[in-house]
Amino acid sequence: MTIGTHIIVDIFGVSEEFFEEISKNYEKFDKYVETSIRKNKMTLLDKSYKNFEKDNEYIGAFTSLYLLSESHISFHSWSEKKYIAMDVFTCGECDTKKLVNEILEYIKPEYTDIKILKRGSKFDIIKDNQDYNNKLKNKDIIIYYLFIIIIII
Repeated sequence: MTIGTHIIVDIFGVSEEFFEEISKNYEKFDKYVETSIRKNKMTLLDKSYKNFEKDNEYIGAFTSLYLLSESHISFHSWSEKKYIAMDVFTCGECDTKKLVNEILEYIKPEYTDIKILKRGSKFDIIKDNQDYNNKLKNKDIIIYYLFIIIIII
């Protein structure tokens, strides 16, 4: 059993056209992301967006965060490097992988590096926080006695 899926995506080779579109009309990308959120059984609670400027001119670089009931989606970009970092963490009955694929289809990068983490997987082993805390205390005691033995020797 896991609590959620955490997908970390490095998006390389993003076109200048994509960043140009973002600088002129972020709302189009935003609407696409929101539609994908709803379509993949996620609930949008709030969002925040910042378009970055250089010499008082938008350069297409942006950061955005979509706060979900299920967790979050975040983007941070470097237009000069043609790169976007995307982070998607969800729990519940969501199709996280499908959402990531849909967003990548929109961005159309040259290539990506995707890492998928299963969060909370230790809950199968550790039944509750008390058991977990007891295990930590036992480890601390063992480390303390080992430290004392090392000092004595």
